[in-house]
Amino acid sequence: MALAAAVGCGRGHGDEARMAGDGPTGAPPSDAMTDVPAMMPIEDHGPRRSMQTGTPPATTLDAGAPQPGAAPLPPGDEPTAVLEPAPELPSDVLDLGGWKITLPVDAHGNDSAGATGVEARNIDALEVYDLHGFAAPPHFELATDGSAVRFAAHAAGATTTGSNYPRSELRQRILQDGSSGGEGSAYDGYFELSEHWHLALRGRIVEVTLVEKPHVVLAQLHGDGPDEIMARYEGDSRAGTLFFEYLDGAQESAKLDYAIGEEYAIDVWVEAGRVRARARVAERQVEVAPFEPASSAGYFKAGCYLQSSVFLSDFKDRPDEAPGARAVVEIHALSVEGPAP
Repeated sequence: MALAAAVGCGRGHGDEARMAGDGPTGAPPSDAMTDVPAMMPIEDHGPRRSMQTGTPPATTLDAGAPQPGAAPLPPGDEPTAVLEPAPELPSDVLDLGGWKITLPVDAHGNDSAGATGVEARNIDALEVYDLHGFAAPPHFELATDGSAVRFAAHAAGATTTGSNYPRSELRQRILQDGSSGGEGSAYDGYFELSEHWHLALRGRIVEVTLVEKPHVVLAQLHGDGPDEIMARYEGDSRAGTLFFEYLDGAQESAKLDYAIGEEYAIDVWVEAGRVRARARVAERQVEVAPFEPASSAGYFKAGCYLQSSVFLSDFKDRPDEAPGARAVVEIHALSVEGPAP
């Protein structure tokens, strides 16, 4: 079954020229995967498209509305019921207007399961440019309680041409100068690192079943050449460390202890040609002092980018990961601030 997605869906071949390896912090605050099913079509229910049918949205009644058995209010004083539809889709929770997503399957829901090696992997990872009203369970969907957006990627996932690793990851969508808009490369632009930008997110890792290389990238500032800085998790299915890798992997900050399920806050600032970053978990935090990036331009990424694969023995001299081994990340809040227009 072919994927039915939001308007503006296209296939891309990735942003990274650098193969992600074994290892890419600031200042003021701020398994089903061996046989991945084709993603369900999203039916049009008006302004939003929902994958849920047959069940009306939950509503919230204004607290001032009269309760059963209460005395009637005088004419003209009747309160107005305020109906608030419960969130159903990722775009109901996060402002995704400035992002596209890369998924670990192609447009038909196929991954790399059954491929004979890394060179034969599926490199047609689907990229979707308009995320309003779009969901692709189980890779990109609302969390069960409706409070966050869930990103899931598995070791047998499809990849882009520029990486051996699968992902369910947002990429900042920047309209190139002179472009009239649309999908594809028109939105794959960069901002200048001489400007002022700030990425802020809150999230948590909810599952890691990777065994051979349980490493996950949670956020990035990607340059026009290398990855300038990455926020990463390395550990196992219960606990590990959260840290920043930067200067193309040459340096790592001090690491924070991290237990699966804990909420983290990540900030990355670009300020007049210098980059700094901070991560917090509970009362613990780690910072990266300002450094000069190797690139002159870049963009932000956030989500769940595995650093493991079913083809590890082909390029890492490690045992291959199980096809269904995966990581699941939730993002509760996400914002990007740029220079004033």
